[in-house]
Amino acid sequence: MNKLPIALALLIASNTAFSATWQLAGKNSEHEYYIDKDSITGDASSRNLVLLDNLLQGRGGVKSLRHTLVINCVKNEYMFSSGEAYTDLNLQGSKLTNANFGDLNTPLIPKPNTFGMTYVTTACADIKPLNRQPQTSASDVNDLKLIESRNNKFNWQKIDKNFEIYLDSNSKYGSVVGEKNKNIPAMANFQSPVDQLGASGVRSAFLRYDINCDRPEYISLYSEAWSEENIAGQLLKYNRNTDDGRMTAINLSDVSGNINAIIVDAVCKKVKNNALILKREKENEERQRWLATPEGKKYLADEAARSKKAQEDQARKDAQDRVNHAKEFPLYALISCTINGHHTSIHACFSGDVGTEIELRNGSQYGLYKSYQFQSIGRDTTDGFVIDLRSPFQLKAQNASESLILGVKIIDRVSNKVRFEKQVSRFGVIKIGS
Repeated sequence: MNKLPIALALLIASNTAFSATWQLAGKNSEHEYYIDKDSITGDASSRNLVLLDNLLQGRGGVKSLRHTLVINCVKNEYMFSSGEAYTDLNLQGSKLTNANFGDLNTPLIPKPNTFGMTYVTTACADIKPLNRQPQTSASDVNDLKLIESRNNKFNWQKIDKNFEIYLDSNSKYGSVVGEKNKNIPAMANFQSPVDQLGASGVRSAFLRYDINCDRPEYISLYSEAWSEENIAGQLLKYNRNTDDGRMTAINLSDVSGNINAIIVDAVCKKVKNNALILKREKENEERQRWLATPEGKKYLADEAARSKKAQEDQARKDAQDRVNHAKEFPLYALISCTINGHHTSIHACFSGDVGTEIELRNGSQYGLYKSYQFQSIGRDTTDGFVIDLRSPFQLKAQNASESLILGVKIIDRVSNKVRFEKQVSRFGVIKIGS
């Protein structure tokens, strides 16, 4: 028998006189699932749903299954309560009496983006989140009504490199370590569903704290458990602190893995940083007031005089250093390695299949230098490689590049005049001395 069209809800009549209006719930290479939306009945804690499973590749003579599911929208669970098996697709053919339906009446917690989650969300779609929660007072209900609009105002900032725990960067944190920071919001995401706050299948939690950083200590004012990350999906449970407001001391010497400790530690670091900023601002204000006094004005004048003298002394020293350097190195060599008139790397003209060197006698110093030794005798610039030259000097360089031009200029340091200039191609030699 041909499969029924996927895009439509279908009316099927089996040989069991069963009829239903089906809607496609999901499909893969082995299964094609349909849900009878008309079969959804019951309250939030016990909803019935009928499911059609077409086995596209068959299994032991079975081509389709009819399941009855019981879904708990409060706990976000489902279980198979009964089933029927047929020899053809769409509950057609003969009904089999010896089919194995596995573990019935066993609660299952669906993972996100699975067929099981589709069953739960479809069955629970018409149940508002408020109706799934234990309600203890009118104020609790009113708080829950504000959840959706409340979530839009947070700007979550991650506070731990190992765990997805967040504080709201829009929140205001104190600047006095001994004062209580009230009603601080926080969020935690969990990589996989966990049991938290008395609920199962929790992927994220919303939390509010009062925190005192002087001791340090905290109290959890309010908490929510959600079925999806970033406090989204279904609100599984919420708790409001109803004790006398006593705070819990906490040790921050090791905060790894402890959500409360990580949050308290992060808040207290913000508070201490704010306190430090406030202290520096007060110190700066006090300093500005003092600088406006006669004593402060005299201090500023003395500081300006000392600064001016130090600058003048440094300028004289720099000028004398330039004179001394020019006396010791009256000339300098500018060695270039160019293509189309533009300098590249000096090493390119002295390496390749045949390497060459720079031979240099600089005053009393002499050496033969490979390209990897050049930094010991000079420095790179955008115009070329510079070698400071004493008197007397002798310099010899040979070009090893087939495509680059090697050039040497000898320049007077004081007048900046070029005393010598030559360029050569491959294996050409430049030799100059004084």
